[in-house]
Amino acid sequence: MSDDPYIKVLNALMAAVRTLTTYFPKSYQVTTDKPDIAQGANFWFICSPGAFSDVRLEAHDSIVTWQTRCELAVRYTYYNERISEFLECRGAVRAKLKEPRALKNIRLKPPVLVTGEDLRQSIEQPTPNWIVQPLLVTINQIVSN
Repeated sequence: MSDDPYIKVLNALMAAVRTLTTYFPKSYQVTTDKPDIAQGANFWFICSPGAFSDVRLEAHDSIVTWQTRCELAVRYTYYNERISEFLECRGAVRAKLKEPRALKNIRLKPPVLVTGEDLRQSIEQPTPNWIVQPLLVTINQIVSN
């Protein structure tokens, strides 16, 4: 097992999002494996490691700023019927990650930042499409040296 503290941060991030069972009732809907989306659920939260930086805080601690690139994906047949659910889900994810101690067993320097890029939509076709928003989750973790 790796000593990389990011593994704990990523697992805590995914565990926090999985508590939003209105949108993610199955744990596999919050994943690091993009092909999981073929399993057929309507809401997905897909994570992948991003950039990081390390700053010495004091003699015994550092702050590691971890960025996790995520995609919030919502399946739709008719865009106008699903956009409000997409917005509600995105709001729930942001609110959850801003809760104090949302990331269990992680020493944080608050806040957790969630920023989003422009929406992407798959091309209209007769089968379901996806509303996708790339998100960047920034977590400042206090790590003992």
